[in-house]
Amino acid sequence: MLDPKKFHFKTGHGSCIVRHGKILDFYLMSEEELAAVEKMLKIFSELLEDIEFGYLEKNDFKFAFFRYGEDFLVFPVREENLAEIQKLRGVALG
Repeated sequence: MLDPKKFHFKTGHGSCIVRHGKILDFYLMSEEELAAVEKMLKIFSELLEDIEFGYLEKNDFKFAFFRYGEDFLVFPVREENLAEIQKLRGVALG
């Protein structure tokens, strides 16, 4: 399973783990960020299995995510940069 604490130590980003429409764990995310992710949980349940990473916006919040098995690691970002998201995915999984 992905570990949001290890992800932070490798990348400097706070994050949360989403599985089956629930936040399982989080590290260094604000209550407002977690509330925004909670409003998007249904999206993660409906994503096709072949979607590996992506970018979502909710109100003033921007999030990147990537899949690892049944889990999604979701983390706040400042801008949509898919190359950077893919790079962070490689760091986290490597």
